[in-house]
Amino acid sequence: MTRLAIGAIVALAALGGRPATAQMYCSAPSEPSCIGMMSFSRDQMSFDLCRSQVQSYRSETTSYLACLRRGQEEAMEQANEAIRRRNQAVQELNRVVERFNACARNDYC
Repeated sequence: MTRLAIGAIVALAALGGRPATAQMYCSAPSEPSCIGMMSFSRDQMSFDLCRSQVQSYRSETTSYLACLRRGQEEAMEQANEAIRRRNQAVQELNRVVERFNACARNDYC
């Protein structure tokens, strides 16, 4: 298994297989209803109303993307912490095994 794959597994385990907290509260905006009716309504008032809805949709989408980005950053921080703890445990294990092996060889205890 590659180091990246191991890191991904560790990260998922650390997150409990769930998305980061911030991502759970991100809500994707709905497409403006006027888009499907553009071919039916060609008057200026309908166009202006739809433009307003599209502008709101654009703003909501920008907020949604920012929310997802915050969730990704949180997930990366959690994954990095899990990787740090894993590496620390591996280093400790190696230290203990080296010490045990030295004692077994009668080098020093």
